[in-house]
Amino acid sequence: MYRGNVDKVLADGAKIIRRLRNNKTSLTQLMAEYHCAYPTIKKVVFTYISMSEWKRIRRRILLKNGFKTRFQKGMVPWNNALHFNAGGRSAETRFKPGQIRGNAARRYRPVGTVTIRKDSLPRQKRNRKRKKGMPPWPRNYSRYIKIKDTGPPQYCWIPYAKYLWERSNGPLPKGSFIVHVDGDTLNDNLQNLRCVDRKGHLALQLERDPSMRRKRTEHSAHTRRKNRKHRTAAGIKLLKRNVFWQCAGCGQNYYQDNPPARCSKCVGGGFKRIVHKISA
Repeated sequence: MYRGNVDKVLADGAKIIRRLRNNKTSLTQLMAEYHCAYPTIKKVVFTYISMSEWKRIRRRILLKNGFKTRFQKGMVPWNNALHFNAGGRSAETRFKPGQIRGNAARRYRPVGTVTIRKDSLPRQKRNRKRKKGMPPWPRNYSRYIKIKDTGPPQYCWIPYAKYLWERSNGPLPKGSFIVHVDGDTLNDNLQNLRCVDRKGHLALQLERDPSMRRKRTEHSAHTRRKNRKHRTAAGIKLLKRNVFWQCAGCGQNYYQDNPPARCSKCVGGGFKRIVHKISA
């Protein structure tokens, strides 16, 4: 908010109160006229008049702006629970409950429909840039079945493997999920499905690929080296940011490489270099 507008409002306080008493303006009009906020106008109002007089003025402004004709709490409109009949063929051409048309009708699939979807990539691969000429990331395909029509779409479709396992063994335990033993996500044979938790899934992956432990160790070591390099660079940058110049007169800090010509606060000179050490 511009400070000059505040000073202008305070200077015109008596004129503002006179206009409010004569019902010539409102607070919204004053805010637009002086380009200031509501607390500034309120401060001027309570400087000149009392709270009781301000309530009378405010009530008069509300009555002038149609406060009497507004709907009050508890009032019931005259057309409550009344239905309008347009006549003609309007009744037979209205949308019926549960009726869908257009693109929604073309995309609709009945309950029990099984589709094959391409699984999304993990976040690590999705954010990683592929080099030029590299083949695309391998993707898995899975079957999904529609179990209901109501509710959000992500809850209407579930994996077909989970549907088969629950139909044979009951509800899935909390914290568990269904995996394919041979790694083929399209092989939904009941003997190929296993209910595991995170620990069991890791054991199954090690059973499929014994070299996975070595690959994970090498990947973790590479990640640690990369993070260590970034932390070192960030520490050097932080050290540079913690070196600043302090005015000897008023103590104002200036975060720049070289000392300023003069202090903008006390219009003086004389600066000392301050270094904040970073604890290990």
